[in-house]
Amino acid sequence: MKLCKNCGKEIIKRTNESLKQYKERKYCCHKCYSQGLKARIIHGYCTKKYVHPLYDAWRNIKRRCYGNYENSKYYKNYGGRGIKVCDEWKNDFELFLKWAKSNGWKSGLTIDRIDVNGNYCAENCRWITQKEQLANRRTSRNITYNGETKSAKEWAKILKISYSAFLKRLNKWIDINRVMEEPIHINNIR
Repeated sequence: MKLCKNCGKEIIKRTNESLKQYKERKYCCHKCYSQGLKARIIHGYCTKKYVHPLYDAWRNIKRRCYGNYENSKYYKNYGGRGIKVCDEWKNDFELFLKWAKSNGWKSGLTIDRIDVNGNYCAENCRWITQKEQLANRRTSRNITYNGETKSAKEWAKILKISYSAFLKRLNKWIDINRVMEEPIHINNIR
């Protein structure tokens, strides 16, 4: 059984479709394939020779959430955890495009979910750099101090100590104020 790479539905060959046309769809159900062709014609962000970064971002968030199970290496971390794309974006690239352009998209930025356990939707997404993206992972250790939340790596950089020394302080002391305010002794982490 093959699943559509866009919507996750089972791919079924239509009775009036030739084998050549069926193979041309490349793991895409007829509805998604038709919408893709229509999208290429309407907005021009995806052609045989060029794929715009915004179209690529839109296509990739759908693949992560609905990709077919055998071929999507990221599915387990997104769709496999129940993360979805809102109906507006899932079914309409132009709505995603409009949101992206009015919410700070620039070349080089990546889409980020503010709540890493939340869905892809306008209320939970933003455009950030790759460096910021790495700090907003489920495995990142975020620390709030004086109302400001940063990753442990960022706080270590601010305190001008190594990341491992900062982690030793965190593990040694429960009080975050002590971790941040205790004088730093070279060669002797207290």
